[in-house]
Amino acid sequence: EVVPAGEVVAKAKAWVKANPKAVQPWDKKGFKFPGGGGAMDPRSVQFFMAANAMAQRETNHNYPAVQYILSCLYEGSIVPFDTAIRIESKYFVKLLTSPQTRNMIRTLFINKQAAEKGEQRPRGVEKSKLGKIGVLGAGMMGAGIAYVSAMAGIQVVLIDALGAIHAGPQAVDDMRRAMADILGSFRPGRNAFLTRLLTGRRVEKILFAATKADHLHHTQHDRLTAIMRALVRDAADRADFAGAETRALALASLRATVEETLSHDGKALDCVRGTLLDSGKQAAFYPGELPEDPLKLLAPAREGAEKWLDADFEVMRFAPAKLNLKPGEGPPHIRLDRAAEFLLGDRL
Repeated sequence: EVVPAGEVVAKAKAWVKANPKAVQPWDKKGFKFPGGGGAMDPRSVQFFMAANAMAQRETNHNYPAVQYILSCLYEGSIVPFDTAIRIESKYFVKLLTSPQTRNMIRTLFINKQAAEKGEQRPRGVEKSKLGKIGVLGAGMMGAGIAYVSAMAGIQVVLIDALGAIHAGPQAVDDMRRAMADILGSFRPGRNAFLTRLLTGRRVEKILFAATKADHLHHTQHDRLTAIMRALVRDAADRADFAGAETRALALASLRATVEETLSHDGKALDCVRGTLLDSGKQAAFYPGELPEDPLKLLAPAREGAEKWLDADFEVMRFAPAKLNLKPGEGPPHIRLDRAAEFLLGDRL
């Protein structure tokens, strides 16, 4: 019941008079643990077996708080409530004085506050606020910078798949490693009740999107999707094994080109036409044909080849087309609806 501040005491007195025997359920005479058996109940045995296994898998016993919580539940459910409170207090003191707690307080609170206050900041260097970060070289270090920056709310610019293919085998291998490093920081899996209780929320769905699909003719979109799937195969397999749902798509959030087929030296070429971002001129563009087998790209990349041996892939920068939309119409895109359906469909 919510009451005005001036009536709190009067309302409290009235409630006490109306409920003279108000006690907590566990303080009532004859109270029994729900279910009757506490930790000895067959259903509880299954819970604790699974919970202990999951706690070991997720923490490797490096975070004793999880194990102590389970111990309090187990031991406290088979003794009187006052004894259970004493058990809980002993585990709390044991946890509070453990080396892990001291280390976490030092690292996550004391040292963190010192870093935020700039105690180690060189004198004479003014503060600056970053709004956008470009990561050049997306290996282990670049992937870590990108992940930490994104978590801090800073916009991160990474190279796209088509750009990496155009840049050559080394750029493709850098992208493959970067994707594995970044996705290794995710916590994929299903959000079951016990999982949320012990380890927090997990990422249930991961969409691997190969962007700028409008820079290719639609006949090559399946090949681009296959290349994206191959680039993230290791990370996707780990996510699938953990119980997350993964999917790869070639998409464009805003389509900047139209398709047309042109004849060149007696051959029909599937091209895209659009307005060039640099010059503003209309141009038809044939980027080259992506291989049907992604290994033709990934194998030279992993072997350290400096250039593609049997093909050349080009990429152009197209400006968004001018839109003349009618009421109720959205901007042109490629498979953005499928991406939204996969990520949000079960929540709508």
